[in-house]
Amino acid sequence: MVSAMRSCTENRIISSKALETLGAEMARRKGFVTDISIPEIRALIHSFGMLTELGKIQGQSPSPPFPQCRNLVILLLAECIRRGVHRNPCEVMFRAEAVYGAGLVFGSENNHRFVGLLQEILAKFLGRGFSMGLADLKESEFFYCVACTLSGCAKLGYVDVGVREIPRMVVERLGQTELNLQAKHLTMLLSAESKLRLSDQMLGALIEKIPTSPDNFDQWALSSVVTALANVRYDCRTAQGAKTMSFLVDRISKELCLGGYTNPGCLADAVVGFGRMRYYDKSLIELLVKGVRHSLDDFSVVEISDVLHNLARVRRSMSQVDLQRIVKPLMRDVAKTLKSALASGATLSCSQISSLCWSMSDFAYLDQDLFLDLVDRWMKAQGDAVSEIQLARMIHSSAVLYVRHEPLVQYTLTWIRSNVGDLKSIQTGTSMLWALFVFDAWPLELFFPLIDGIIHQQRHGAMVKTGDFHRIARCYSLSAHRLDTIQAQETYPGAIDFLSHANAECQKSLYCTNSRFQEEVACVVEELGFEVVRDSVVGSAGCVLADVLVKGYDVVVEADGPSHYAINSKPQKPHPVGATQLRNSLLRTAGYKVVVVPVITWRSLNSEGRRMWLKNSIEAAIHAVPVKLIS
Repeated sequence: MVSAMRSCTENRIISSKALETLGAEMARRKGFVTDISIPEIRALIHSFGMLTELGKIQGQSPSPPFPQCRNLVILLLAECIRRGVHRNPCEVMFRAEAVYGAGLVFGSENNHRFVGLLQEILAKFLGRGFSMGLADLKESEFFYCVACTLSGCAKLGYVDVGVREIPRMVVERLGQTELNLQAKHLTMLLSAESKLRLSDQMLGALIEKIPTSPDNFDQWALSSVVTALANVRYDCRTAQGAKTMSFLVDRISKELCLGGYTNPGCLADAVVGFGRMRYYDKSLIELLVKGVRHSLDDFSVVEISDVLHNLARVRRSMSQVDLQRIVKPLMRDVAKTLKSALASGATLSCSQISSLCWSMSDFAYLDQDLFLDLVDRWMKAQGDAVSEIQLARMIHSSAVLYVRHEPLVQYTLTWIRSNVGDLKSIQTGTSMLWALFVFDAWPLELFFPLIDGIIHQQRHGAMVKTGDFHRIARCYSLSAHRLDTIQAQETYPGAIDFLSHANAECQKSLYCTNSRFQEEVACVVEELGFEVVRDSVVGSAGCVLADVLVKGYDVVVEADGPSHYAINSKPQKPHPVGATQLRNSLLRTAGYKVVVVPVITWRSLNSEGRRMWLKNSIEAAIHAVPVKLIS
């Protein structure tokens, strides 16, 4: 039996049926543990752990590979205690491997009934003589044992006095020698420390070793290092951070170019890790996305959700060209894969659905059928205790893409009416406010109660961010003419002053883009004989920046580039995003007539065609009679 387990491990072969049979035979012959040697026990525990990990990597559902595995490992560990192995300093390596194997077997799922027994066993294994035994080991053996021990403890969530002694020994060893720490040991130590957080000093010493490690990082090690750095919120902006990230980017790029990144889980982990650190390297992201697209059929819907959510974290670093070249093809493939998976019965949690919708809106990618299907699924899965964050994400995503899902709008309105005075977050409140104003659905009687709630949270230490002020100011500008501000001043003291502050903060955040496209449009308007003002702050609240204001006619010409439309808009019918629709509403509410110049239309015309198109559009706007609501 021991030989069979070794063979499975060494050849990286895992067969659920074969392991079930082997496990059943071992369970039937429970007395066999007293008849085998310590090296054989060591080999069995190691094999159980490795096969559990291998099963997870290969995507097999049983984890561990067979039900009897946990019971057998407990029997083997208990036999070690009976024989007194835990009292022998010479058995340090065995104890480390036993802890690691137990971590692999028990750490993958909640094993509440084993917790007490495991803690008792670990306390004996890592107690008397363990630190002394570690100190006597040579460098390679020391780091191997430490990596096994801390990895097992991290998977089991176990920390005691003996474990807390290890970081000091690691730092001393790393400081005394110029050794090139093996990539596997370095990766295991970093992953364990990112979960246990035992010592910042050890973490820093390990990170310094990353660029000096030999060139033997495989795809698992690279992805694990990136994940570990993301877990500790590593600062990439320092000199050491730049050096470390440069090393990782170089190694991962080589692996991708050589076809070494074949495991979907490793690809997903790399994208997620860089996204969580908000680290953007265009060439690397392009290679990672290419790898994801190539392996998309092997991704689960959960992995797809995680990849998109974390890729969206570096969205602000991407240019419109990047979005078209890198993101648009990925989103098209993802939409196709998701539709197929959902049609085949794949399921998503409410959290994953809201994350997917958020990612689609962040990239301004519109697949209306898929988006509405996701919203329907989210609505059907809601119970009585809806998540405030999820609801804010769903309605905000819908507004960003400007896809109105009426049941979602009504559901949000009902929730707001019941919870306007008890919002958990300022950001979720302003997101819902903005989204419902985009759809012209916000109930005016709830505007000041919401503002009062935000003021209350601010007084208790919550931060109102620039984006929140921006959303509040724009929504107030749209509704000021319909609100009873005099009554509000009495009922909600401080609300009007807060709104004035929001307007001021919004004005400070406005900045002139003055793009080449905008300048081309402004020049043609001037050639037509009109006097123009570029980047003019308009409206009484001053929260809108007009691209080109035609003086004397209350006409605003907006040069709408690619960011104003869904990235997969059709040239014949570009789809404006919610922010663009709200801007147009603000301008019209302020009494301006709006001429929108889509970049797609502009690029399709020659010089004379542009002049005629603008001339006709501006003249039509001049003769239109708007209803001026705000002076």
